[in-house]
Amino acid sequence: MKRFLAWKQKRRDRGELRSLSNAMLRDLAIDRSEIDSLVVSGQHGRRRNRGD
Repeated sequence: MKRFLAWKQKRRDRGELRSLSNAMLRDLAIDRSEIDSLVVSGQHGRRRNRGD
């Protein structure tokens, strides 16, 4: 049951991130192409200098 709930949460997280505008993602220093890997890896507290 834990695995199912974890999968369901990741699916929800992925959907929420995908629903954000590009500007909102940029404010969070997330590129749209990173969403899947961030959700799968669970790197919620990552730090990165975007320098864009």
